[in-house]
Amino acid sequence: MKKMFSSFLRRTGSVVMAAAIFGSGAAVMMPVISESSITAEAASSGDFSYFDTTGGVFVWYTGKNSTVNFPSSIGGKKVVEIDLSFNYPEVVKTVNIPASVTKINFFNYSKNNALTAVNVDSKNTKYTSVNGIVFNKNKDTLIYYPKYKTGTSYTIPSYVKKIDYCAFSNLYLEKVTVPKSVTSISFDAFEYTSSLKEIKVDSANTVYKDSNGILYSKNMDTLECYPQAKPASEFTVPQSVVWIRVFSFENASKLQKVNVGAQTSIMSFPGTMSALKEINVSSSNKYYKTVGGVLFDKNMSNLCFYPAAKTGDVYKVPDSVKTISSGTFENNKNLTGISMSKNLEKFYFGTLSSMNRIKEVAFFNSKTKFDDYYFTSKDKLKNIVVHGYNGSTAQTYAKNNSLKFQSITGTTATGITINKTALSAGVNESVQLSAVVKPFYATNKAVTWSSSKTNIATVSSGKITAKAVGSAVVTVKTNNGKTAKCNVTVKQAPKSVTLTKGVLTLGVGESFTLGSGVNNGAASAKRTYRTSNSSIVKMTNTEWTGVFKGVKPGVAYVTVRTYNGKESTCKVTVKQAPAWVKMAKSDVTMKVGQKMSVGAIIPDGSGCATRTYKLSSYNNGVVKLTKSNWNAEFVAQKAGYTSVTVQTYNGKTATCYITVKK
Repeated sequence: MKKMFSSFLRRTGSVVMAAAIFGSGAAVMMPVISESSITAEAASSGDFSYFDTTGGVFVWYTGKNSTVNFPSSIGGKKVVEIDLSFNYPEVVKTVNIPASVTKINFFNYSKNNALTAVNVDSKNTKYTSVNGIVFNKNKDTLIYYPKYKTGTSYTIPSYVKKIDYCAFSNLYLEKVTVPKSVTSISFDAFEYTSSLKEIKVDSANTVYKDSNGILYSKNMDTLECYPQAKPASEFTVPQSVVWIRVFSFENASKLQKVNVGAQTSIMSFPGTMSALKEINVSSSNKYYKTVGGVLFDKNMSNLCFYPAAKTGDVYKVPDSVKTISSGTFENNKNLTGISMSKNLEKFYFGTLSSMNRIKEVAFFNSKTKFDDYYFTSKDKLKNIVVHGYNGSTAQTYAKNNSLKFQSITGTTATGITINKTALSAGVNESVQLSAVVKPFYATNKAVTWSSSKTNIATVSSGKITAKAVGSAVVTVKTNNGKTAKCNVTVKQAPKSVTLTKGVLTLGVGESFTLGSGVNNGAASAKRTYRTSNSSIVKMTNTEWTGVFKGVKPGVAYVTVRTYNGKESTCKVTVKQAPAWVKMAKSDVTMKVGQKMSVGAIIPDGSGCATRTYKLSSYNNGVVKLTKSNWNAEFVAQKAGYTSVTVQTYNGKTATCYITVKK
């Protein structure tokens, strides 16, 4: 039980405070806990765990009921404090809180529950609830709006003056209306409202106002909150804004571009802006500047923020940079390599652990200091390669953290690779190639492209254009003579294209891959796929092969198209996911050498395009499986017993038991 208590304290935290540093250098205080400070032993009573605290006991729920009635006393002691983090957060829907409770911990509620209502006993002296929403007793502070409470709009009652931190964590709300009575809104009040498109403020409010559904201070010098689901891809911050508050853009997943004016002196951008590609700051701004969509302080000594969706595999940090804010590269999904400034004084190495594709990082200051703060997971960096000088702090850090280290001996190109070493294209088709100069931190990455037969294929900046039937070699070359080649075969333009399937039935949630082929003697390097109805069939890959998923029951058509407009279509019917699967035969008896095929059955009205079969791990050569998709085909090899199990895409299974006789 002490282990559970330790885990609980790490979740809620209440002993020490630590600064959480964000992209622009702003800081907020968040609770953390050291396990070494744990001295109490947690006890349990039924589905509740508890420990002593001032005035009574601290209680949390560990069971699996959808409705939780917290007791007013436990172990003979008054329940004065409860926690709304649960061992089975997806199960609990409603919580009822007794009059005895004087403190509710909401620290982790925003992510770790599926609550639709929290009801407080009317005799409670600290809290009250209205329609499952929690307020303080006199109802002037809105404390908690449940995550799974349904409804797309909510008007905050006129008696509310304050909206507490993370008060809204709801998945359904699209519009929130703020009355004139509200004078205080926490900076993170709307942090987890993933469907929020609009915040409306009463025009008589003296502290706040809205413009186009965005929350500002009354005089519009502070941007308070940009709704997370607002559909615009570009946003220009009003010229009047001086301060963009921390969390203003938290989880604003639609924005791709943000423009900032001359007056803004404090700003913060989080890595949760997953679609953000660029930030542009007015050249007249005295505090910040942007280069290539990347945010710096005015003199470019601090790298403030690198957008999460900015294109490009490699980034060279300008040598003017001395410091990099801890969350600068947070959640970036494209970078594979970062070449650091030669004047970099300190680096928060942990920020790399939130990046999806990072593989290499190079340090050119032998004395850069490293800080482990901001790690999300060291395991994510176990395959990263650290480049640096021998004897440098980078080498020491890599060694101490069991990371691969490669010594930097120079910055000239040592090699070059090309993304395709061979390709076939049709006449008049264009194909874009890309080349990567090694090492990734090479200072001169200029390359030249050439074709051995320009009458067959030409090339310009890596773009190949097929001219006539035949073969050519395209070469890419670095400034110091390193080369890579692609063998190009040009064939006739296709007269037709055919999909691997013309009719297909899927289950909801099932994924499938369609291939295609063109007529003999023809080629089409580019083949694109589309769906006629993305609400029924959603494409997840549209190039060369078509990968898609069944979304809901219905019929849609997936079409492939060649570069010259030839098309072929597959009719896709999506049905409900199978609730069960059965083998057509549950027991079979065979003789050595005999072949057999056994299929599977799913309920009427269900769909399942892929059924996989697997022999028992105790087979020991009794039978050999020769086909393991749709039907199982196998041949008996020796006397004995075994089984074959079918599994649907959604995990339903059934087994056929096999006896082999001589």
